[in-house]
Amino acid sequence: MRGVDDHKRQLNRLKQKRFRERSSAERDALQNEVYKLRNVLRALQKRRTKVPRAPTTTPQPLCAQLAPWAASSAEGCHGVTLVADAVGRKVGLDWYSQHLFHNTDRLLQTCAFPSDGSAVAEPIRLWETGASLELLACQQHDFARSLEATYYALHDTMWAHLRGDTVANVSEFLDVELTRAIDAKMVYRRNVPLLDEHICYVSREFRGANRIVFVCGNFGHDEKLPRASRWRSRLFWYVLDRVSATRTRLRVVWYNGPQLVDGRIVPWRDEVAEEYIHLIGLAADQQLEHCKRVIQPFALSQLDSFTTSVVTAVQSTTPQDDP
Repeated sequence: MRGVDDHKRQLNRLKQKRFRERSSAERDALQNEVYKLRNVLRALQKRRTKVPRAPTTTPQPLCAQLAPWAASSAEGCHGVTLVADAVGRKVGLDWYSQHLFHNTDRLLQTCAFPSDGSAVAEPIRLWETGASLELLACQQHDFARSLEATYYALHDTMWAHLRGDTVANVSEFLDVELTRAIDAKMVYRRNVPLLDEHICYVSREFRGANRIVFVCGNFGHDEKLPRASRWRSRLFWYVLDRVSATRTRLRVVWYNGPQLVDGRIVPWRDEVAEEYIHLIGLAADQQLEHCKRVIQPFALSQLDSFTTSVVTAVQSTTPQDDP
């Protein structure tokens, strides 16, 4: 058992290292672009020519927004900030949703989905990272329909979930015209589950010939809104893959990161105490296992409920291709 725990910790360390390296590379690339653009602007300002300056000053607003964006992309578990400027917001919404999409394969690999479409051995994974807990939920289901027919049957159900229609709290849709200008299959919304917490989700659909991906993730902060004192990373992937001409596979991935209050990570023992999960009298090595026994069944019930809704949506629809 100890060897298994050591192996999990080693995997977590490797994943964290890859995440830091990727974030560092993205930050360095953006900062390098900012540096180049600033040098170009300085050179143009020094040269007194008769060339109209309007074309050369066009990059300045974008340059000014890329600098804080580069810094915010390295915030890790504190999330990514969506800036207030219109140019920066468009870049931010597009970049973040693309970022989630381009990490699809990495998440699917992390979940280790069986290639035959069978159930995942450990659908709810809860692990300790320093003083915090992270949760990963994954499930898959095969449909005896083509990709097009499955998409047609699931489209409305998926978007009801992405728009927040299935939760108790009503969502406020933000930057509607801006998101439409980026992609017709994109929404940005604000949900307020608690007085000290509001969640700003961006959702987007990416459709290819053999794969359709729905992604959803929340920003750490929106500069146009008051900063919430309570926050955690919430990320979602819904992947439809063509297995054959008459079979489609749905894979669902949910991620919950550490909880932050006023910018500080809440130790997981304090967090679970708020949920009335009592650890008093348990040895240190038993506390995490006790939390798993409490949290995993609840998370699995939520995941099963979602999967049941999409299976019902497919079964209640007459097989047909997307018009």
